[in-house]
Amino acid sequence: VTRGPHNFHAGLQVFAERDNQFYSVTDKLVPGNSFAPTRAEPWASNSAVFLEDQIKAASWLTFNTGVRLSHYEGPVSENSADPRIGAAIQIPKLKWVLRASYGSYYQPPPLVTVNNSPLTGNQCLNSTNPQCFLPLHGERDEQREFGVTIPFAGWAFDVANFRTGARNFFDHDVLGNSNVFFPLTLSHARLRGWEASATSPHIAKTAQFHLVYSHAYSEWS
Repeated sequence: VTRGPHNFHAGLQVFAERDNQFYSVTDKLVPGNSFAPTRAEPWASNSAVFLEDQIKAASWLTFNTGVRLSHYEGPVSENSADPRIGAAIQIPKLKWVLRASYGSYYQPPPLVTVNNSPLTGNQCLNSTNPQCFLPLHGERDEQREFGVTIPFAGWAFDVANFRTGARNFFDHDVLGNSNVFFPLTLSHARLRGWEASATSPHIAKTAQFHLVYSHAYSEWS
């Protein structure tokens, strides 16, 4: 919806997934701890509503605001409200664009992890059982970014600084060739760095070059 200086968007996103597979555990050191293949049928759903508004306050000033409300239902049940805000300023004559933004994000946990059956049966009623794993919670991120875009002779050069803080940061790698995630989460993680890019003008109206260089640091605890 566009009205005056406002360009408003709203939407609804619903996603559900159910898996059906056999799952087993083999302990080569203590065979008695092994479990024969057991059928696992995990399921989860994630629904979200988002609202966003782009406000053209002046020919050289633009604001972006929004919020995303999410509900996850699966091995755990979680809600998240994630605001986003940003601004862009275009310097007259030079046409340089300065921008800054802040946003929080929710990422649902993977559906299939080793906390699924057979590691969540009666043997897990005792929370101290070393064979049991707690369900993963969703990852929650906060991202800040500022940068500048400089047009020159048809090219666009961009430099940006970014910083992301994460809670429940989980490993995105799978076990071997499966789709099973090892249930490891880091209580806190921080990613920060610089990124520079150059975009060429169109060549013969068919081709365009885009070069990117990024230098980032990561820390976790």
